[in-house]
Amino acid sequence: MKSPFRGALSASPPYLNRVLAALLCVLASSCASNEGLGAPPDPVDTEMPAGCQQSVCDYLYAWCTNPCAECWTACGRVSDEFDVIRCSENCTATCTLDNTTTLSTCDARLRDCRSTKRNTVCIDQLAANVPRGLPPCSSEMSAARCACGKDAACLGLLEQFNPLCEECDREWVVPCIDAACKREIDATFACVKATGCSNVATCPACRATAEALSVCVKNAQQDPSDIGGCYSGPRRCTQEPLCPYDPL
Repeated sequence: MKSPFRGALSASPPYLNRVLAALLCVLASSCASNEGLGAPPDPVDTEMPAGCQQSVCDYLYAWCTNPCAECWTACGRVSDEFDVIRCSENCTATCTLDNTTTLSTCDARLRDCRSTKRNTVCIDQLAANVPRGLPPCSSEMSAARCACGKDAACLGLLEQFNPLCEECDREWVVPCIDAACKREIDATFACVKATGCSNVATCPACRATAEALSVCVKNAQQDPSDIGGCYSGPRRCTQEPLCPYDPL
């Protein structure tokens, strides 16, 4: 899976590239996999919002039953030339393989998903064009991000609906972390290197340093002094409600 901040990473110091690649690898690419349809039931309200036609669960179900078609549909929303090429290559590979997931398996995963918070995330309006002059991440996208919370698979899928939102985020996230949270990112990288973990989000030994980084980034987004563009960046990209970006 690609990092959604590929462009920003390429201009960043090598240590930042490596750490953020680990931090962000859990986010979905422009061509997602079927992984993540099933999720443990959540002890919260899991009803689809009133009037909503499709939730994240329905989108995951479509990927499960027809990954080839969904891959090409997702590619059609990509604007970056490099990502278009890579997405096309991924779809070509996906479509040459037989989908071995049975319909009954997809149905079972959909039932499981309906009992999770993912079912509360409505996707009906996420692909709609944002009017000129407004931040590219619509209010519907922002509300969906809030509903996804820390669910990385859910958040990653949302990015497929509005590539311009993703591209805007690329411009501020890495400079923000590098400027405002250098100590925390250095500590996280040192821990990942020492333990040999491939993904800091699933590395128990690095949980403390990872949480410190997460808190630092979220606090920086609330600081009007705007270190590294941490305050102005998300407000330039996102309409209300504003959910602080969490690097984990």
